[in-house]
Amino acid sequence: MSTRRSVIVIDDLAISPTGAHWYATQLDLAMMCMLAPQERSVVEWESLLCSAGLRIETTVLYTEQNDAIILAIPR
Repeated sequence: MSTRRSVIVIDDLAISPTGAHWYATQLDLAMMCMLAPQERSVVEWESLLCSAGLRIETTVLYTEQNDAIILAIPR
């Protein structure tokens, strides 16, 4: 018998708390000026997903601009 589980796949930026790439920070500033949201760091993603009853299983950064695939699963 197989066990099924849900996985949420998030494709977004995961900005480094220090030394972030200029492109990622430029997007963050533009979004804040136009729409009032923000890009998140991996720690901020962990906090947000935890508040929704999820945890990060895997984070894969795939560009130097900090584009990331985040796999979240139920706690």
